[in-house]
Amino acid sequence: MKKITLLFVALLCLTNCSKKVTSLKLNDFESIERIRIGMPIDAAVKLASRNHVVEKSKTITHESEEAEYEYIVYSDKTKRETLFTFNGGYDNQNSNKVFRIVIKNSKYSTLEGISVGMGMKDLKEIARIKSADFNFEDGLFILSDKFDGGYWMDVDMKLFDSYNFEEPKINTLPESLTIKAIIIF
Repeated sequence: MKKITLLFVALLCLTNCSKKVTSLKLNDFESIERIRIGMPIDAAVKLASRNHVVEKSKTITHESEEAEYEYIVYSDKTKRETLFTFNGGYDNQNSNKVFRIVIKNSKYSTLEGISVGMGMKDLKEIARIKSADFNFEDGLFILSDKFDGGYWMDVDMKLFDSYNFEEPKINTLPESLTIKAIIIF
């Protein structure tokens, strides 16, 4: 009986000590971990701080613009794993409310199974895509036909130097591009 109890305790300790891998489905296209588009920033910070570490970070702006901030949500105090970020809007009506959520971690996926790191080929097969937009400041953004937002793609211009990203077409986008982030407005 002692051996069985000891074995049970050892197994319990091992399962609690091992790193748990979880995949979290987004319930909708307006929130992540109960942080919703339109909710007050203070409430979002408080909510995210219950299970994670939240850091307020000044974003890069042009000299003539007011300072802007984003809130980076890390999995723990080591700040090694960024989960997502959120920020307020750009005018007086929505500057203190969550305006955008940027999902940066592959453990979150949409209801269709789309997640960070997924390739363009799979994205085309699964998602309903509205259009593609490119600028040199932000890069390539694939707009979703299903929700307000889309997919920020990881583009290495050296690898794809022959493709004209200034006039991207969904049908001709390189299939080896990957999703850098999922953005919800």
